[in-house]
Amino acid sequence: MTKARDISKLLSTANGKIAGSNLDVSFENISDTGTEGTKVASGTTAQRGSTTGQWRFNSTTGLFEGKNATGFVAIEPTPAVSSVDVSQIQADAGGNQTVVVTGTDFSSGGTITFVGLSAEFNASTTTFNSSTQVTAVAPKASFLNAQEPYKVKFTSSTGKSGITPNGVINVDSSPVWNTAAGALGNIFDDSSASTVHATLSATDPDGETVAYSETGATNLSGAGLSLNSSNGQITGDPNNVSSDTTVSFTGRATANSQSTDRSFNIVVKQGLLQTGLIGHYSFKSGDSYSGSGSTVTNLYTGSGALGSGTLYNSPVYDSTNGAMKFNESGSSNHHLLSIPNSTSRTALSMQILMDFTAENNGGGRSYIMDARQSGTGSDVYWIMDSDGNGSQQLTMNNGNGEVFGNAGHSLVSYGYRVQTMIFGSGFVRWRHHQQDGTDANYIVDNPSMTANSGNYDIMGIEPNDSSNNYYARGNIKAILIYGAKLTEAQADTNASILWNNYG
Repeated sequence: MTKARDISKLLSTANGKIAGSNLDVSFENISDTGTEGTKVASGTTAQRGSTTGQWRFNSTTGLFEGKNATGFVAIEPTPAVSSVDVSQIQADAGGNQTVVVTGTDFSSGGTITFVGLSAEFNASTTTFNSSTQVTAVAPKASFLNAQEPYKVKFTSSTGKSGITPNGVINVDSSPVWNTAAGALGNIFDDSSASTVHATLSATDPDGETVAYSETGATNLSGAGLSLNSSNGQITGDPNNVSSDTTVSFTGRATANSQSTDRSFNIVVKQGLLQTGLIGHYSFKSGDSYSGSGSTVTNLYTGSGALGSGTLYNSPVYDSTNGAMKFNESGSSNHHLLSIPNSTSRTALSMQILMDFTAENNGGGRSYIMDARQSGTGSDVYWIMDSDGNGSQQLTMNNGNGEVFGNAGHSLVSYGYRVQTMIFGSGFVRWRHHQQDGTDANYIVDNPSMTANSGNYDIMGIEPNDSSNNYYARGNIKAILIYGAKLTEAQADTNASILWNNYG
């Protein structure tokens, strides 16, 4: 009973504490039947004891720890990561990305790791805010599209770790331009509204759909052009210009809210004269003839436009040079391009980018254009007439028979030339344009002539004509027909444009 009385005496001291002079006390198989908990030693890391088996709370680390044979071992909870404040990172934007990580049981000295599908990397810095929040900073460029979505892992200084069960951060890179910056090429102000002048192209690394727009200004629309947001095509009928005009604009490619800008420009050049135009036929690839069939579409669709032309007896199309070859082999076939015309005109102008060969098809006449109506005496036609003597002559009809006849003017040379025929009140003119700017005029004064309502037959006469003397041999690239009289200046400007755009 003595020991029990001694212990009772010790416990009855002030405040229920054992006096320092009575600390040499031993207990065996202690059982705490209370509900609040058993108080153990608490102190900093520096206050640790050295006896194996000691149990304490480390106020420095905030962990319970016990001394084994080699040192103190802490009881550390496993951290858990529940969320981050960033779900998408623009990897190609440059700089660093700050990510606030929320969870439980975080500790000072830990590290955040971004775990991709097959690779991972640590944050540059991890700042301990509290046991439920840390802040990580990492280079944006370290996040790769191929590794998304990234999980986020926290690892304590002692190796305990927790990770999000699923990927929580995706990578969204900006679109990449395929179209080089700068000049997109030259276009002409006579282009139709549906003509595709250029196409912008960009690719999104994430596979998102790319949308195109002009940013910062309205230079394209101000120039009469339009940018298709879906396919990047630039179309439209450009505003008329009197000299080369550069349209500069900034194109923007956007995918899933990420954008990339690039600077471009298009040069608008003066196009073919539109005033009085009723027909524009071209064999240039992509224009009115595709290289098959017999229809040559009229590119001009405005007021008074002529219809589509018809090719007869299969002339040969040269897709490489964008030319239709009539009687290429030298044979006398009824090769012909017939363009519908239902109106008698007191003025007419026609320009053809063409090539006549030195052959004359059996000594007969090579009709460049025949606007006669069968059975009428008042007509107009425009021929190369050799009369079988080897001398290539330019001959025009003035309504009362041929002008020049055997004393006709010789062709300047062979090869591609722009030939212009103009008639109106008071004169008929044949203007011969060469690429070097050299021109020749052949003028007849005071004709009385009418282009009747028969078709305009190019490179021959009506295909049902049984004669073998009226076939033309040569190549044609483009034809312009005006229901008006062109001035020399207009004819010369058009000839230059034909050379540049179709020659």
